[in-house]
Amino acid sequence: MVARLSVALVLSLVALVGCDRPAPETAVPSPVAARGGSDPHAVELAAQTYDAMGGAAGFADARYLRFNFVSVRGGAARTVARHLWDRRTDDYRVDGTTRAGQPYTVLFNLDRRDSGLTWLAGAPASDSMHTALLKSAYGRFVNDSYWLLMPTKLRDPGVTLTMAPDTTFGGQEYDVVHLSFSGVGLTPGDQYWAYLNRRTHLMDRWAMRLEDFAPTDTTAVYSWVDYARFGPLTLSPRKINPTTPGSEIRHDSLAVLTAVPTGVFTDPTVPLP
Repeated sequence: MVARLSVALVLSLVALVGCDRPAPETAVPSPVAARGGSDPHAVELAAQTYDAMGGAAGFADARYLRFNFVSVRGGAARTVARHLWDRRTDDYRVDGTTRAGQPYTVLFNLDRRDSGLTWLAGAPASDSMHTALLKSAYGRFVNDSYWLLMPTKLRDPGVTLTMAPDTTFGGQEYDVVHLSFSGVGLTPGDQYWAYLNRRTHLMDRWAMRLEDFAPTDTTAVYSWVDYARFGPLTLSPRKINPTTPGSEIRHDSLAVLTAVPTGVFTDPTVPLP
């Protein structure tokens, strides 16, 4: 579920997109057993979606995942962060630019996210900036990877799945699965609805109501489009807001890599592939 970073220094340091706050704190997507409270049919549908996106074998083969997180507002695109993830070791790298226009690089491990290397404007970051950059980079991971991989995480621990009324749009029938959360993430009151295509088993749309929404706020909706094969995985690189023309989230430069440059996770001066 989406959760906002709470550290004021981080919010002032790195440009964060208003609608793309960090999400559940789980790393590698993997199937898990059904838990109490989840509807068995919803769990079965979640398994079909996971398999349609690559399944256990596909995700096991997808070692290096590279993507950019791009926010498009009013038709203008801005690259917020560039990501590289070693899914076998959980080594992670985030490159971006601060609001002050300074380039930064953060190298860390998802299991040891309070330590790592931070580089700001071509030099090691100061102690205070080091801490802020680490927090922000982890926030970018949980948020940006959730926008990319959310359908594979329907059965993560702490997620309860129930069936909502099915629907049809564009001549296609959809099963609708409702997600609620318990004991995970920073905002357990968030809710999502996954629209699962009965033909492809892929998620073509999601709707969300975050816990800080006012009662009068409209439920946010994004269409997940342009599904394609990236190595052993089937992923959507574009999420379009159908109610706001020119507004979308993109994952540019998306690729599953079989090798990366030596030192890319240990030396900030080594460029991203």
